[in-house]
Amino acid sequence: MHGQVRELCTMFGKIDLLWFDGDWEHTAEEWRARELVAMIRQLQPGIVVNDRLGERGLGDYGTPEQVVPNQPLENDWETCMTINETWAFSPTDRAYKSCGELIATLAEVVSKGGNLLLDVGATADGEIPPEFSSRLRVMGEWLQKYGESIYDAGPGLPLGVYYGPTTARGDNLYLHVLGRPSEGLVRVNNLDRRVLDVRLLVTGQPLEWEPDRAHPRDALRNPPHVSPLRIHLPESLLDPYDTVIKLKLEM
Repeated sequence: MHGQVRELCTMFGKIDLLWFDGDWEHTAEEWRARELVAMIRQLQPGIVVNDRLGERGLGDYGTPEQVVPNQPLENDWETCMTINETWAFSPTDRAYKSCGELIATLAEVVSKGGNLLLDVGATADGEIPPEFSSRLRVMGEWLQKYGESIYDAGPGLPLGVYYGPTTARGDNLYLHVLGRPSEGLVRVNNLDRRVLDVRLLVTGQPLEWEPDRAHPRDALRNPPHVSPLRIHLPESLLDPYDTVIKLKLEM
């Protein structure tokens, strides 16, 4: 394997990423993993290598599989997820995740500081089956409208402050509304920065909002327009998968 990796690193120009898998077949010592990584970094300075070489700390980022961590991880990471339940193409695997599930997973991963690696199983002749391509198109259409809340964004609020994923970029906070909020109200608790503006991301339409009087002690203790607050989100404005509300916060 060392010879093949050397060939990859010397004959095909600049390489951005090497993604290893199958490390369970041998130990890190049998793979000569440290020697391998040292060679890779010598031949391709600046390359990114994943963590699947049998020894913790050798790679640049973690790769949890088929799961989103409950808490943000200490180091860089990406969730590796299938669209159905199979990594390669399988004509018998019909357990496809819905478009809503896939978009919610993407938002949750970004809200915890990760990247999403989404597997697509092509057929033997290289065709992407329609069950996959249709879901990818829906995700792409959603990202065209809401990509501001995903690309170059990171974690938003701490867990427990809001019922769904939240992402942030600069002084903007993005609330991802999955499903239909009770009574058409989106509630946020323990927000420690003053809210300057609340809008629907896709259209820029201002949304009505106010301190949440369901928590009178918090409303009295905090300055105006600071936690807790509730946002009015009429059903007519809901996205079928994930409605994103953009809050501009005081720096």
